[in-house]
Amino acid sequence: MSAAQIRAEINGLIASKFAEGTVNQYFLQLYVMWRYKKIRKGMVVEVMERFLQDADKILTEIAVLLNEPQLDYDKVEGIADQLEGCSSSSVGAKRVNLSCVEYFHPEAKTEEGNQPVVDFDKVDALVQQLKGCSSSVGANKLSVSCMHFRRFNHSKTKEGYLIALAPIMNEFCDVRNMFLTILQMEEQVDALGPKY
Repeated sequence: MSAAQIRAEINGLIASKFAEGTVNQYFLQLYVMWRYKKIRKGMVVEVMERFLQDADKILTEIAVLLNEPQLDYDKVEGIADQLEGCSSSSVGAKRVNLSCVEYFHPEAKTEEGNQPVVDFDKVDALVQQLKGCSSSVGANKLSVSCMHFRRFNHSKTKEGYLIALAPIMNEFCDVRNMFLTILQMEEQVDALGPKY
């Protein structure tokens, strides 16, 4: 496949994700600056990789909190805030496999057979952080999912949090897959030599 064909596939992927609302104008601007060498490629890759690392870390921390024998609602809310802060422009797609939700184990019970207690304030803070970091990469749907998550925080139930986190996980998976695909395709273009 030629560099021009790969470039056309990249442009098609970005256009479709923009049309879906997965990414916003900020992502388009970031990509265009990279593409036309107004900023160095390494900087854009660093921004994308940092977002992916931060978001993955936050989602892992939420999973750990939701699996604790005692659910501390305040901690969960706090982590949710961090997640929202990390991704405020939101990214994601609803078609992503719900298997991402497998990180959470709602069937976990305490020794007394009661539902575990989760620190929901910490989860909420992490979601807030994710929302903020997603804005840095133009991940629009993820940010919106983080905002929707905040509505479930008032219920203070583990089931409510799990339901609210499913779209966040889906949107993160979609954005991560898109970013990684673009990076891989850009490497293919670079390997083909001189620019089109």
